[in-house]
Amino acid sequence: MDFSLLGFGFVALASVPLTVIDIRQRRLPNKLTVPAIAVTFASLAAAATWQGDWLRFWICAAWGFGGFAVGLLLNIRRMLGMGDVKLLVSLLPLLAWFGWQQPFYGLLAAFAGAGLVLLLKLSMGRLRLDSTLAMGPYLLLGFWLAAGLGWGYSPG
Repeated sequence: MDFSLLGFGFVALASVPLTVIDIRQRRLPNKLTVPAIAVTFASLAAAATWQGDWLRFWICAAWGFGGFAVGLLLNIRRMLGMGDVKLLVSLLPLLAWFGWQQPFYGLLAAFAGAGLVLLLKLSMGRLRLDSTLAMGPYLLLGFWLAAGLGWGYSPG
């Protein structure tokens, strides 16, 4: 039994509300992002206990803590909202369950997608250089693309 699926399930249930709220209000509410962090780490700890693979858990945890640290630095520079930072803390460890490299794919897809939309909107005059972009939907899109790749290969 793979208890990590509980974390993926929570993110699946929260993905649509998070996307809609972020697009409409430019925020990701704590009532969804904070429980996502708790469910992520609890499900990964249960999976590590069940499979006896604590090294894998600590690699996932490192991705969560690293995502928080980098996200916090980006937040201080006003390049990423705190809701996005908290979302990363739940998404990156789940992707790392597939392998240490999987979060890179998720981040690459998220920022490439956001960058492409940003360039397109700028070129069409629908966005200014000082405008904000809701990153939550792109982080979730990158997460699900990378997770889809991860299900093709899982070390566990």
